[in-house]
Amino acid sequence: MLDINPYYERTTGYSRNSIIGFKAGFLKSGLTPLCTYTSLKNELMKGNPWSGVFTNRKKSGEIWHSSITITPIHLGDQWYFVGIFRELEQLKEGIYLSEKKRAETQRELLKVLAISCEIRDPGIEAHLLRVQKLTEELVIVHNRRCQLELSKS
Repeated sequence: MLDINPYYERTTGYSRNSIIGFKAGFLKSGLTPLCTYTSLKNELMKGNPWSGVFTNRKKSGEIWHSSITITPIHLGDQWYFVGIFRELEQLKEGIYLSEKKRAETQRELLKVLAISCEIRDPGIEAHLLRVQKLTEELVIVHNRRCQLELSKS
């Protein structure tokens, strides 16, 4: 890190002087999916800007979520990266849901909707759950057989 602004200091709890010279990854919480970092590295290595969401840890240990855009800048023989972030907890409207939480919520809502549509037949719920389980197994086997390397989610 070459420089930070006062808002970054207030958000993270780290003073400018205490983190200049550190790699940005020192804020990692272990909660950001690995695929996010892979996507980030792939785009930046191509010289492209990247945008995504990180779950990081403040100096206090508190978790914070940020939407960040990182832009690579090539000057002479050096690469620099400018990161602009927005703390998602501070949005004035709506709430922030991680992609994982959004997918879990959507899956549960669809299950409840499917069950409620067929509530008249008690056997349908068991049937829907069996179809869900078999579909998951089929996708896992297909992923393995075709070496797609897709994550379980």
